[in-house]
Amino acid sequence: MRPALVLGFLAVVFVARITFGDGPEGSFDDRFDRAEREMKNLSESIEAELAETNDEAADSD
Repeated sequence: MRPALVLGFLAVVFVARITFGDGPEGSFDDRFDRAEREMKNLSESIEAELAETNDEAADSD
């Protein structure tokens, strides 16, 4: 009974480590920071594109 519990615990730890631990992309904080930077860059590029579109619309009037 005890070896089964130990193996079960190790399996849970192993799965949790793979799921929530440091993977090939780095830690969760690294991935979160990278996603945050990408969202900021995307937002800035969308704002720039909108400003350019608004300028073109104003020039055509």
